[in-house]
Amino acid sequence: MYIENKNALPAGVGGFAEWSEFTGLERSRAVALDKGYLQGELKGSTSPERAHSLPGDYTKNAKAVAERRAALAGYRLADEIQKCLR
Repeated sequence: MYIENKNALPAGVGGFAEWSEFTGLERSRAVALDKGYLQGELKGSTSPERAHSLPGDYTKNAKAVAERRAALAGYRLADEIQKCLR
């Protein structure tokens, strides 16, 4: 999912600066646990021979999450750069 407009924020959140603070480490951890580790259901292994297969839609979903997170990081970085240039 690509975010074309940084003003299209989740419901209940104020301006972009407020939302940016909300997306700190706690939010990144929550997204990783939910989407990356599938709420703890993703099976892991310490060796390639014992590795489990990923769910069929895992790569597609991970790509969408990564694109969204990268876009949001870009918006936060742009805001910080603008602050420095003032």
